[in-house]
Amino acid sequence: PFLSFVVTFMLVTLFIVLLVTTVFHYLNGGIRATKARPRVSPRVKAHLSVIGAGIALMKAAGYLIAKWELVNSTNGYVQGAGYTDVHARMPAQTILFWLSLAAAVILLANVRSRGWSLPAVAVGLWLFVALVIGVLYPTILQALKVSPAQATLERPYIQRNITATRAAFGLDQVNYHSFA
Repeated sequence: PFLSFVVTFMLVTLFIVLLVTTVFHYLNGGIRATKARPRVSPRVKAHLSVIGAGIALMKAAGYLIAKWELVNSTNGYVQGAGYTDVHARMPAQTILFWLSLAAAVILLANVRSRGWSLPAVAVGLWLFVALVIGVLYPTILQALKVSPAQATLERPYIQRNITATRAAFGLDQVNYHSFA
C-alpha cells in the first residue's frame, strides 16, 4: 500500500506540474497561440516531453503494483485473484506496463525530434489499449464467460482460498476420525 501511495502521489504531482508548467510557458511566450495551431519553442517541447515521460514511468510503476495487488482482489467469488484477474487483468497489466514504458521512451526521444505526432500517437494508442484491454475485456470476459460458468471456472481459486484460510487458522493439521 505504501508503494501504491508513493506512485499515486508522484503521478498526481507530475500531472499538476505539467498543467502549471504549461500555463507558465504560455504566459511567458514559450507557447504561442496561432490561427492554425499553437507554436511551441524547442525548449518548452523538451521540458513538457520530459514531464510527460515521468508521468508514463509513474504509470508503468502503477501497472506493476496493480498487478501485484491482484492477490488481494475482491472482484471474484472470494478474496484474491480469480479467473478474470488471472486470465484478463494480469496480462493487461503486463501489456500496459510495456506500453507505458514505450510511451516514456518515445516522449524522451521527442526531446530531439520535431513535432508532436509521434508522442501523440504513442499516448493515444496507450490510452486506447488501456481502455480496451484494461477495462472492456475483463468486464466482457466476466459477464460472458465467467458468470455463466462460475462454479467450474472459479473452483481452483475457491479451493486455494479455502486451503489458505485453513492454513492461516491452523486447521490444516486437523485429524479426522470416524465414530460409530
